[in-house]
Amino acid sequence: MTDFDFAEIGIRPMQVVDLDKVMLVERAAYPIAWSRGVFEDCLAGKNICYVLELKGEVVGHAIISLILDETHLLNLCISPKNGRQGLGRYFLQHLVNEAGARESSVFFLEVRASNTGAAQLYFSEGFNEVGVRPNYYPAKKGREDAILMTLDLSIDQYV
Repeated sequence: MTDFDFAEIGIRPMQVVDLDKVMLVERAAYPIAWSRGVFEDCLAGKNICYVLELKGEVVGHAIISLILDETHLLNLCISPKNGRQGLGRYFLQHLVNEAGARESSVFFLEVRASNTGAAQLYFSEGFNEVGVRPNYYPAKKGREDAILMTLDLSIDQYV
């Protein structure tokens, strides 16, 4: 269910001037957020960085890394105030299409074991669980496992 008109959504490359807004979304969404320095490094490096805008306001961001024929989702974040509206699915589909257009054969990601909502989104979009990375994420108390998921982009429907 969406609470917006798709004409109100924009996805564009992230710029340094977006980082204040990106940090607001990141900190609102995650108890242990990426630092501004990590985003600056992503922008300066070879990662592909996007922001998602709703009615001209930054409400999400994503970072992907492309190495050879593999795409790795490093961060996908939607503002909690805009959650459960279909924006995460829309953004994910855009990223998968981007990976396919760049001739990636596989798209992979890690998701916190406790983030069942995100895991369900990924499953519903065709991702499969292929493993667990023990103690991958920092947590308020210790570390948390990550579920490793992949999507085969070599299947005809994605290329």
